[in-house]
Amino acid sequence: MTTQTYYVSWHTWMEQEVNTPWDFWYLSKGTMPKATGETANLDPEQVWQVWQNPQDIKWDSLTQPVWDIKLAAFVQAESEEKAQSQVSELFTDAVYDKCVWVDEDTQQQIKKLFGETLTRGV
Repeated sequence: MTTQTYYVSWHTWMEQEVNTPWDFWYLSKGTMPKATGETANLDPEQVWQVWQNPQDIKWDSLTQPVWDIKLAAFVQAESEEKAQSQVSELFTDAVYDKCVWVDEDTQQQIKKLFGETLTRGV
């Protein structure tokens, strides 16, 4: 089966650095908060302090949500499903916005748009 180029955009909440076999672009941040189970990782002393002095220590300050970032990449794959699968292997929490086949001209236009946007933002 032949591979094609897919434009894939997704949201992730991963906080560690990820190495990918393809370039990806940062598109936006902070549109979808997600609890990350931080209450399970709280120090018991912190919980006790909140219980003893709720007016002094706010529970919300200990359980802040993590905000997503939106990324995009051009992925070589045999199908849309396999393109998403490649992304999911590296970004296990990926929530997809778009996954579409693009021809070479469309890919170059999108890359140009990304480049112009980055240049304008400087």
